[in-house]
Amino acid sequence: MNKFKEKIQNGEAVLGTFIELNNPAIGQIAGMAGYDFVILDGEHGEIAVEDAADLARAAALAGTAAIFRVNANDTTLIGKVLDCGADGVEIPEIGSAAEAQKAINGAKFTPEGERGCNRFVQAGEYGRMTSDQFFGESNAKTIVVLQVEGQDGVNNLPEILKVKGTDVVFIGPYDLSASLGVPGQTEHPKVLEQIDKILAMGKEQGVAIGLYVDSIESAIAWKKRGVQYLALQTDTVSLYQHFKANTDKFHAE
Repeated sequence: MNKFKEKIQNGEAVLGTFIELNNPAIGQIAGMAGYDFVILDGEHGEIAVEDAADLARAAALAGTAAIFRVNANDTTLIGKVLDCGADGVEIPEIGSAAEAQKAINGAKFTPEGERGCNRFVQAGEYGRMTSDQFFGESNAKTIVVLQVEGQDGVNNLPEILKVKGTDVVFIGPYDLSASLGVPGQTEHPKVLEQIDKILAMGKEQGVAIGLYVDSIESAIAWKKRGVQYLALQTDTVSLYQHFKANTDKFHAE
């Protein structure tokens, strides 16, 4: 089992960021800076499935986990990015227990799922790993993050959390606020109360809860409330904000 997954299972909080730009160096730099994981954004970013192998290699060089966010709950696609060496997969648009199970089926080998078998890929060290090593260890090592979105997903959370094989349920705070009648008010007492309930449900089922956050202050605040998987901004936003702060300060003098 990898160290990142051990941290999750031990109840520790981990910090990561979304990678939108298709450059292996960015994930490597994030790892060198101390991020626990990077989310290679194949849903909204400039990253194609074919790029997964090089980006996963770069993250591994820096000792950070590479989670690939696919653009659909497609079992073949999920298996493909894991074959390319991603440590885990993040699947969007999960709205029911059935959709959650479909995602697990794509990420896990039998008997836990239906992932296609091929050890002659980066994940299997191109055949250096034996069948017993690769197929025997992959299920335990693979990280599965289910991105629960929309009101159906929020309403069906108790059932989704019970799906075996789920490591993290990633909640969209804006979807959650909308489902509670306070759209966009992610710090509203109703939202905070609901997340506390979700955290309790996750703890009961042994599933970590994740959130996207806009600032490190927000990440720390949610960490203190018990959120474990914290995705802070994106590479593009972080780069822009750093550049903008420098230019603003320069031109103000």
